[in-house]
Amino acid sequence: MIKASQFLRGFFIFNDMKNIYYVLSSLLLFIIGFFCYQSFFVIVINIVGLHDVELVSNSISSRFVTRLVFAIILSCIPALYYNIQKMFKISFWFDGAYILVIMAFFGSLFSILRGVYIYEKLMVLTSIKTQDRYKLSYALDDFNFEYYLLFGFIVGGLISSGLLSLRPRLKDEN
Repeated sequence: MIKASQFLRGFFIFNDMKNIYYVLSSLLLFIIGFFCYQSFFVIVINIVGLHDVELVSNSISSRFVTRLVFAIILSCIPALYYNIQKMFKISFWFDGAYILVIMAFFGSLFSILRGVYIYEKLMVLTSIKTQDRYKLSYALDDFNFEYYLLFGFIVGGLISSGLLSLRPRLKDEN
């Protein structure tokens, strides 16, 4: 009888036991992202501030797709970290934790900057004088915070890679 671990090691990604941790952490982040999307969205909406603008959604399925995209983006973090770790042969406790902090920082920064941009956009919308019978609205599908989060993770990974590539040069100069 074939054991589960023998079956999983047959796949190319599971040749090393450490790779299983990356896959499990991706799966865990996917589940966390799927169920915690609403909290993330509420935080970002509080940053934006609606200023008497009503949020509208074009379809119910778009909210589910957005939640799914957010979960997939969060599950990409271990893959980005894995690629950086393989390129620079780093250990988690020294350089790896810094890489994850830098990636999380830039992901948060880019999402907040998107929130600031939407805030400014809504300020312009509310400055337009309308009659009382018209209600200003903004489409939920135009927020796209999750894509800015992904872009921030990628930029954070690139900056981490750049800092790690500078590290040997700095050691040689000392």
